[in-house]
Amino acid sequence: TDFGIARELTADQTKITAENMIVGTPIYMSPEQVSGGDVDGRSDLYSLGIMFFELLTGAPPYQGDTPIAVCMQHLTAPIPKLPPKLADLDPIIERMLAKKAEDRFDDMQSFTRELRQVFLQSEALRGVIASNPDIAWSEQLRELGFSFDTLRDTDLRAAMARKSATPATQPMPRQVPKAVTPAASAQARRSGMPRWLLPALGGVALLLAVIGLWQIFGGEKLTDEQLAALTTMVQQFDRQIGEGRLVQPAQDSALQSLRGMYAISRSHNLVSSRENEFQKAVEQRLKSLLDSQQFGEGRALLMDAQGALPEDVYELQLASLDQAQAAAQREAAIAAQVAKVGALLDTGDQASSDELARE
Repeated sequence: TDFGIARELTADQTKITAENMIVGTPIYMSPEQVSGGDVDGRSDLYSLGIMFFELLTGAPPYQGDTPIAVCMQHLTAPIPKLPPKLADLDPIIERMLAKKAEDRFDDMQSFTRELRQVFLQSEALRGVIASNPDIAWSEQLRELGFSFDTLRDTDLRAAMARKSATPATQPMPRQVPKAVTPAASAQARRSGMPRWLLPALGGVALLLAVIGLWQIFGGEKLTDEQLAALTTMVQQFDRQIGEGRLVQPAQDSALQSLRGMYAISRSHNLVSSRENEFQKAVEQRLKSLLDSQQFGEGRALLMDAQGALPEDVYELQLASLDQAQAAAQREAAIAAQVAKVGALLDTGDQASSDELARE
């Protein structure tokens, strides 16, 4: 049975539900599209996940002899695993291809942030960025936060430094896949990159380019009214950042303007660029507060800004604050002890001062 989902399916088009018609390619349709449910940006992420899987493996995750067979797999089939050598990307695929929209990434930024973490943890992927700074998709990488010249990439630069400091090992001899060009093979030998990974990395590169194009030309379409409102909020944000109004006053702050932008779009380039600017401003303000030991103000800043900071950035900044405060408290305790010893020495109480010194 098709559970009443399909009325007619041909090789060229798909008609879904008794009331609505959805024309599309079944291979890339999300479960909610198949069932005729409501769709949003998370449906696009599902379709992008299908493309990602296909780019990495050479075949889509769900296949069948007929369109209805493919559609039913979108609804009921388990999410397939990637080959073992690409297993680090399985958590990304699982979230992108979740059957329920609420189990997927909330938006494109969440997805690219998680994908960036895979780059951070994979020497092979980091090697691609380091050894190919001028390849065509490097600009897309920079737009997605994979650059080497921003504060957000401290971890990435550190990982690359560790990799360069580690003696290179001779890669195991492998047969070069037919799809790999001699130039690419030579590049792999120079960088020490496993040759088997070249086709997969090409898939990742293409996906990143698609993401960049989606962010520029696709995704959520703004009306003229929405774009005008967004532009006004951007102007307010720029003024507030320039005046140092990050989170206070609450009704006239960069954070408030950023929240207003989120209500319109979270994927528009005007929003993502201001989000990055806000994160950098918070990091700089926090550093200044820690330098002057204003730990309470620093903690309040992080609490207020938490909703506009990536979770990993928030946790890192909070840990830095805790460490700085603990160090300051230790220094204050030592200084107080030294002062007590000095006071006792001034009164001639040598025994008490010796006891305090031992403590």
